[in-house]
Amino acid sequence: MPPAPAFVPPDMASVIDFHKAITGLQAYPVLLRALGLVFDLDLPADFLPLTALTSFGTFGVVGAEPGGGWAIPPARIPPAMTAYDYVALGGGHRLFLTAPRHGLNAPDPSGQIIGLLNLDPRDFGLAQVDIDGAMHKAVIVAESAASAQPPLHPEVFDPTSTMPSLRSAGMTRRKFSHHAISRHAPLRSAESNTASSAATV
Repeated sequence: MPPAPAFVPPDMASVIDFHKAITGLQAYPVLLRALGLVFDLDLPADFLPLTALTSFGTFGVVGAEPGGGWAIPPARIPPAMTAYDYVALGGGHRLFLTAPRHGLNAPDPSGQIIGLLNLDPRDFGLAQVDIDGAMHKAVIVAESAASAQPPLHPEVFDPTSTMPSLRSAGMTRRKFSHHAISRHAPLRSAESNTASSAATV
C-alpha cells in the first residue's frame, strides 16, 4: 500500500472568506449576539406612529453613543432607513410590517401584496398532476423490482441493486403568455443594444 501523501496546510486567508463566514453565523443567533454583530432593541408599542393605507413611514438608527470613547472612531455613513406600514385594523388590532414595494393598495391586484406574491388567477394557472406519467413510472419500478437479483452481499450497500426513484412533477404553477414574454425579451435587448451603439456621447 503506498504511503499517504504529505499533508499541505491550506492558505486560510484564501480558503475562508470573511463574508461567507459571517453569513454562516446566521444559523447561530446566540453567537451573533455574543460577538456584538446583532443588537436587540426593545421599543414601546407607541414608538412609531400609525400610517394610512395609502402611505408609509420610515424609521432607522441615526446615531449611537458608546459608554466610553471609541478605540477606532467610526466613519460617518448615511443612516439606512426602513419603510414600514403600521395600520389600525379595528377592534384594538394593529398590523405592522415592512412596506411592500407596490403599497398596500396596489392598482393592479397582480404582483406583490403585503410583501407576498399574489398569484392572480388572471395571470397564473395550476396544472394538475400527470397521472398517466406517474403510473408509467410506477410500472417501470414494478418491473425493475420483479427482475432484480438478490445482492451477493446484503450486509454491504450495493448501488447496482437499488430501486429506481419514483418521482412525479406533482402540481405545477404556470404563468399565462409567459412564452410571449420570453420570445420578445431578446428582441427588446437587441433593439436596446442597437440604440446604445448608435448613440453618440
